[in-house]
Amino acid sequence: MKMPVTILSYKDVQSLRRKGYATNGRNIFLTEKEVKEMKDHLDTLYEGKVQMSFAEKIACRNKEY
Repeated sequence: MKMPVTILSYKDVQSLRRKGYATNGRNIFLTEKEVKEMKDHLDTLYEGKVQMSFAEKIACRNKEY
């Protein structure tokens, strides 16, 4: 279930963070724009700097679950 990036709460991100990559052989495609949007949103939720790899992981899992 893909939630829009702007409504993801801190609690939603924490639950996505703990989930594994369980794609069952499906390919999940992310665009650079989606990852940048996720990074911008995560910068508002977390203090300090969020790395692009973390933003990519959350964006991917947001598409999966």
